[in-house]
Amino acid sequence: DQKATVGLKIGQAWHPMAADHPHLFSLEVGAPFGPFSRTPLVQMDANLGNNWVVSAAAIWQMQYQSTGPVGGSAIYMKYGMTPEMYAALAYKTNGFLLRAGVDVVSIKPRVLGEVDGKVVKVSDRKTSVLGYLYTQYTYKKFAVKAKTTFGEGGEHMNLMSGYAKIGENPDGSWNYASMRNSSSWLSLSYGKKWQGVLFLGYVKNLGLAKEASGPLAKGDVYFCGNGFSNINQMYRINPQVIYNIGKLNVGLEYQWTSVQYGKYDDGKLNARALADKDLHWIGNHRVNMMVKYNF
Repeated sequence: DQKATVGLKIGQAWHPMAADHPHLFSLEVGAPFGPFSRTPLVQMDANLGNNWVVSAAAIWQMQYQSTGPVGGSAIYMKYGMTPEMYAALAYKTNGFLLRAGVDVVSIKPRVLGEVDGKVVKVSDRKTSVLGYLYTQYTYKKFAVKAKTTFGEGGEHMNLMSGYAKIGENPDGSWNYASMRNSSSWLSLSYGKKWQGVLFLGYVKNLGLAKEASGPLAKGDVYFCGNGFSNINQMYRINPQVIYNIGKLNVGLEYQWTSVQYGKYDDGKLNARALADKDLHWIGNHRVNMMVKYNF
């Protein structure tokens, strides 16, 4: 009685690693505690019977971009001539869903270098692998969702991560190492007409996957454009009350976000691209009211 079906999506859509949203009605949907990106892609979702789903996608960059020597830009993927690749496996049954996936990005930060004062062609390449685990469960008026990502890079999905130049070669090319990042969130929801929501998020900057030979200059670390490379960790507590009237939603939320920063040591980070001196917390309060109509 079980059938296999295949769906194909082509065009601008949510990045498959960003498609699982917490119970938040604001546009940021929990970023930067989870991936956030809409991008051109070709995605296939194959339903193998009633419980299993296999997904795969080839992705390009447009609005949300990798960072590098000239800042955030899609030229690094253009230089690399390699699409971003994604694959995932999901299991679903009786209100329960579990999905695990992996994303691979391979870019060329530069195509021209310098040797003895002469401009030469180079073949710089940086490849990063990012994995995630997502789960959700719904029972009557109660619902819970949770997601965690761990791996390298992800700055093009607004994760607090990036990569660094850790060395130079005689032929003018550079060596790179990706920063590792752990980002997680938990979302709890209860109610239908009146809905209470609690969102909890946590991010930890784990530094470079490969240690450099010495301290790194600030300019040699390419970090997400929405953050700063001296971020060590951060968390958010976000309760909400939402009133749902058919397709109309009226919500009120409070956010407490706290970020731990470190001090640059004479403009440099340590060999893991971390600011580990003078660690201090800075908190931010935010109250947001929003009216949304769904159609």
